[in-house]
Amino acid sequence: MHIGRVAISGFRNFRDLELTDLPSTLVIVGENGTGKSNFLHALRLVLDPSLPDAARQLEAEDFWDGFDAAFNGNTVMVSADLIGFEGDEKAMALLSDCLVAASPMVARLTYAYRPRPLVETPQTGADYEFVLYGGDREDQRVGREVLQFVSIRVLPALRDAENDLGSRRSPLRRLLDQVDLDQTQLELAQDQIAGAGEALLDDDGVAGINRGITNRLSEMVGDEFAVATTLGVAPTDAQQLVRSIRLFIDEGKQRTVGQASLGTANLLYLALLLEQISAQVSAGEVVTTVLAVEEPEAHLHLHLQRVLFRHLLDDSRPLVVTTHSPHLASVAPLSSITLLRNVGGESAGFHTRSLNLEPGVEADLERYLDVTRAEMLFAKGVILVEGAAEEFLVPAFAIGCGFDLDAHGVTVCSVRGIDFFPYRLLLGKKGLNIPHVIITDGDPAGDGSPAGIRRGRSLVGTRTRARVDRALDEDSYCEAKRALRAKNIFVGETTLELDLIPVARDAMFDAYATLVSSDNKQRKFGQEIDAVRSGANLSSEAVLNRIGRIGKGRYAQRLASHLAGVEPPEYIKDAIAQIRSMVRIDE
Repeated sequence: MHIGRVAISGFRNFRDLELTDLPSTLVIVGENGTGKSNFLHALRLVLDPSLPDAARQLEAEDFWDGFDAAFNGNTVMVSADLIGFEGDEKAMALLSDCLVAASPMVARLTYAYRPRPLVETPQTGADYEFVLYGGDREDQRVGREVLQFVSIRVLPALRDAENDLGSRRSPLRRLLDQVDLDQTQLELAQDQIAGAGEALLDDDGVAGINRGITNRLSEMVGDEFAVATTLGVAPTDAQQLVRSIRLFIDEGKQRTVGQASLGTANLLYLALLLEQISAQVSAGEVVTTVLAVEEPEAHLHLHLQRVLFRHLLDDSRPLVVTTHSPHLASVAPLSSITLLRNVGGESAGFHTRSLNLEPGVEADLERYLDVTRAEMLFAKGVILVEGAAEEFLVPAFAIGCGFDLDAHGVTVCSVRGIDFFPYRLLLGKKGLNIPHVIITDGDPAGDGSPAGIRRGRSLVGTRTRARVDRALDEDSYCEAKRALRAKNIFVGETTLELDLIPVARDAMFDAYATLVSSDNKQRKFGQEIDAVRSGANLSSEAVLNRIGRIGKGRYAQRLASHLAGVEPPEYIKDAIAQIRSMVRIDE
């Protein structure tokens, strides 16, 4: 059983959010301030039995930011649909009054924060109340006895694992409480600990400390008010003795959790929590517990992030994860990813599950989303390019145009080739709906036919495709490029390096000279780029060969540092201007 749908209205970032078709593992990504933590808190309002009633009484800042006034008759609603419990008799009995669909079974739990009945002009929190109900009927109230069996457990991002492990709510404490200890063994342990403690306390030095403390208290406040004290080694009461068991690390040295790194402490806490949930399910104490973890990558190095996350993904229990880590996003199933993004002052949710991708295309996208390219899931805008050369040069040109891509949350993503289709699908309006543009080479073939335009043609809809075809039939390549530019596809003349020669001749020569020490090779390179500049196409191959021997990425990296004051080719300049306007409009 897991959460199949979540609807949130009037709460913090969310004016009216509805996420449907949710998988049992949900990975929520997005930049800061888009509501990932608020999403988890909304789930706690409706599903967390440990949340006190006082926390369900909301404050003014909990209402949607777009309301004219916080209370003023406005309502907050959070509903969660539970699915996948057919055949589970306990779950079916527990949720029978909460059903909103019978085949397949869907149970709905709803939290509502609304004005109290008979209050005519609700203006403050005193005029409001919350209700938890099942199904679509407010009179079908849901009590904690339901939430105890179907609940969510949230691990916040700013968690203090060390203190949590030492508190009454520690998973270790709860695991120990479930142990049925042999009474004879327990009494033997008590006697042994008591005997060891008495032996230590009989030492003259220890006894002297005890007398000193007693005398000092008497001197301070007199015998009437002094508190009787005694030194002890450990509790000997049976229940206290069990609860005194602590978790140590490093078997040889037995270091406490407080002596471990923050990452290790978080791992220990998560391991204990998973063990506790498993024990509760095995004992029949719960039907299901949704584990929600904010930023599981916190304090963990990169390899450990991926190892831990793969384990969580492989586990059978329902899981909700929020993350800023492209390392986690890169190993998450594509169907699990949901993007929260600010659109027009409210948080909206987007995912790829509605694309109904064929298995091959979905597998391609999951393979493409390595750590580097998964960065685009957290971007305000994306520039898709062919290779490493554009990855280095486009940001440099953007800075020259007065637009720092990093400062505005724009990512340049190389598809490492010319297959833009999977990315276009992923980022498009039916997918994650992230503003994006495509920059691709013109790549004229030997007969002069523009491969780059035909490549762009395959990425647009029927109407634009027909417009491009008409232009190609008339050999009007400029018109074809204009049609593609209207769909945010920007096509060059030839290849990037050759397109740069008319605008960046000196920068290209200087970059080459810093990488190749031979005066003769430098001179020939200069002659060849000048020949291309004057229209001698025969030298184009020689220029590309020389750059290729250095490495296109390496050369572009060096060239990027020589581009100050250089205007980019027109198609790159237009692409930068377009993504700039798209990001700002989206804001």
